[in-house]
Amino acid sequence: MKKIGIPAWVMGNGFGVTIPYIDFFSNFGIVEIIMHNETVPRDIDLLVIPGGPDVDTARYLRPGEDISLYTQKPCPQRERFDRVLLPQYIANRVPIFGICRGHQTLAVQFGGGLIQDMYHETNGEDRVKKVHRVSVNRQAVSWIPDAPTTVYEVNSIHHQVVDPNRLPANATVMLTHVPKTGAINQTGEIEGLSYYPHYPAFTLQYHPEEIHDDLSIALIRRLLSESDERTI
Repeated sequence: MKKIGIPAWVMGNGFGVTIPYIDFFSNFGIVEIIMHNETVPRDIDLLVIPGGPDVDTARYLRPGEDISLYTQKPCPQRERFDRVLLPQYIANRVPIFGICRGHQTLAVQFGGGLIQDMYHETNGEDRVKKVHRVSVNRQAVSWIPDAPTTVYEVNSIHHQVVDPNRLPANATVMLTHVPKTGAINQTGEIEGLSYYPHYPAFTLQYHPEEIHDDLSIALIRRLLSESDERTI
């Protein structure tokens, strides 16, 4: 069985991983919860970097840039993972699947930047509801024979996005937001990045653990097949 690691986070008076992540990724292997105070990377086949609070601005703001009034306080446990353990997993070329904050923090890790606050359609209490569309860059997923059509619907639980003017050098835009007809101040924000062929990683701005979309499933399977190649 494949081993899939997910970093834990504080939830009320507990510490762990929410049920949607466990349920979704258990379809692909055994889920291991990575604690924030670990110092050595685990022997896993896939690292999932989950959603969460905003990435620490100290990691990506340029000189002279201010912190937005809407930027949240960073999570110490997640930031420790990103600073201490994530570089070690990358050094070992462990395949990575990033979700929401995970999509953003990996972009920052590889030299990119973020837009601190933006607006388009977002979910309320119903995290499963599909609230907007994304457009697929077919060239970025050309290796998937049955990739989704060029546009499909997703959920959306975020207010920050990867800055298209500060993309990581090793990343290709895989998905972009499709603005509603007549929408104002919507410019097609980045909704997914591919790091192939430079690094085995895909990241999505939306939450596939809630909607189980076909593209996410295909991306995860591709990353797990990459783990087979690492062990040959």
